[in-house]
Order: sequence, then C-alpha cells, then structure tokens
Amino acid sequence: MKTCREIEEFGRHQELSGSRKLAKYEKDYFPRILDGSATEVDLTSALENLSKMLTEHYGKTPVIIIDEYDTPIQEGYAKDFYDEIIGFMRNFFSALLMIIRIFPLVFLLVFYVLSRRVFSVE
Repeated sequence: MKTCREIEEFGRHQELSGSRKLAKYEKDYFPRILDGSATEVDLTSALENLSKMLTEHYGKTPVIIIDEYDTPIQEGYAKDFYDEIIGFMRNFFSALLMIIRIFPLVFLLVFYVLSRRVFSVE
C-alpha cells in the first residue's frame, strides 16, 4: 500500500536523508516510503515520523495542513476496499491524535463523509 501524496511529500524533503541531526534509522525510513516498500505500519506513522524529523532537522515545529482527508474513504467505498481503508484511517488518525499536542494541525474538510465507524472500536 502506497500513495502518491506520501511519496511526493517525502520526496520534497529529501534533504532530511542527509541530515546530521537525524539518527540512521530515521534516514533509513525514507527509501521505504519513496520506493513503495513501506509497510502499513510505516505508512500509518509516516506523517508523525516526517513531522518529528522536520522538527529535529530545522529546530522548528511544522504546521500540518491536511486537505481532503476523506477522499481515501470515498475511494475505498467506491472501489470495494472500504473495510481496509477504514482500518488504515483509524490507525492513521489515532497516530495524529498522539502528535496533535506537539504540532499545529489544520484539517480542511472538502467533503464530509466520515462514518462514525472510523473512530469506533468494533
């Protein structure tokens, strides 16, 4: 499972792969995202990891803007992988809730179709 947006965002910050302020395991994370070999766990924590690395490298906390975060759910429903994407999104947003105290987060809602199932524990 990989998405073009994750690859694009990590690609925009390739300077981090050579940063002297990051640990080797953090730098090793980049190729997995960029070459599509990332696991679901890697992808679930991708935004959190990128945010932490940007903070370490630049000494400033990034502002995270998430637009159209409901699109994967719509696509999952339309293309018959709804249950899988709901599980992924639940884990993704859980990770975001853990870092929300550290990083300013802005959600831009374009289409509201989130089901309460995303946040429920079934």
